[in-house]
Amino acid sequence: MNIALIVPVLIIVAIYYFSVRNSLITKFNRVEQAYQNLEDRLEKRSSAIPGLIKMIESHFDKTDKTLIDLKTSLSHISASRKEKMANSKKQEAILSMLKHKLSQIPSDNQNFAFALASLNEHEEQLSASRRSYNAAVKEYNVAIEVFPSNMIANSMNLGATDYMNGAEETLVLKELEKRKALELLDRDEEELNS
Repeated sequence: MNIALIVPVLIIVAIYYFSVRNSLITKFNRVEQAYQNLEDRLEKRSSAIPGLIKMIESHFDKTDKTLIDLKTSLSHISASRKEKMANSKKQEAILSMLKHKLSQIPSDNQNFAFALASLNEHEEQLSASRRSYNAAVKEYNVAIEVFPSNMIANSMNLGATDYMNGAEETLVLKELEKRKALELLDRDEEELNS
């Protein structure tokens, strides 16, 4: 009689365990898929940047800090996810400064209008990919932190995944914003002196 009760309970526990395990694997795979999509978008943007630089380079000073930083960000090869995301945020900030500079050039130039439209399109696609990635990460992180799936996640050696926007990227953005402010101050000072 005891065996008759134990066997169904063990079967129910086994079914529950494997359903939670499969759910965790599915959520982990969604995070990986969203990251691959994000990485593809980053690669597309990075491959479009050299053409953009060639298109606008003749209209900027060769020592323009924004273009130099953009070229440097392209040569930065990242190994880990955190480094790739930090480089992405840095590129995004540099492109934002470049977009501001491009918007100050007379609008009758179609090359610049095309460059701005191209930049906007890449940034919109990246933003959508970033939101998708962060949503997948949130769902996954919640799943591995709640009881009892956290015990199953621990047995599978699953850990929390970082969101797209971490503290390191924020520091890079603050540094770039500070430099942008200094460039604006220098430009204003030059205008006052002339």
